Amino acid sequence: MALAMIAAGFDFYVPVSAFFLESRGLSLTDIFMLESVLVASILVAEIPAGVIGDRFDRRRLVGAGFVFNAIAEILFATGTNFSIYALSFVMSGLSIAMLTGVQDAYIYDSLGDDADAKAVGAWGHLSALMLTAGVTGSVVGSALGSVDISLPALLSAAMAVVAAVCVAFLPQQNPKTHDKHPETSWVSLKIGVKLLLPHRFCCTLR
Repeated sequence: MALAMIAAGFDFYVPVSAFFLESRGLSLTDIFMLESVLVASILVAEIPAGVIGDRFDRRRLVGAGFVFNAIAEILFATGTNFSIYALSFVMSGLSIAMLTGVQDAYIYDSLGDDADAKAVGAWGHLSALMLTAGVTGSVVGSALGSVDISLPALLSAAMAVVAAVCVAFLPQQNPKTHDKHPETSWVSLKIGVKLLLPHRFCCTLR
């Protein structure tokens, strides 16, 4: 799981995302419309994804989330018109909905009987690694963008595929009880809203 989260955290295209889309012929209005598509996708799928994650094998939902992310990144890197980018943002929204909350629940239950004592340390370690990946990705992405504006998006797509492959090797995990994580759906919604702020262009267009 850690490898998948770190690989997916290398968003090389973030510093140049708006410039990249403009190079594909999209206007700033188009870009803001894509953000609306992303928000709508998350809001529609967030709670159903949390409910499913509370009742069935979480590995499948987490795996689907990373696969959808890989598809979204590939579409983003290879898109040529607004429709393709809209589909990319829909897939990205579904990915966020599938991973928020459910991913945390998977990690928590993976820690075993002593999860309460280990959870803070585990999440802190993962957060530090993901932050490092994000910062590294931004620096490298900026450098690559100065060479070829397409390179950061293509590299992000490649790392998303690596993340999806890593998830395929995760062990199965059925929730221990239906009320083990009754808050997952609510937590998912709150985390999803928080993720909207730094996601994609929200950082680059402020």
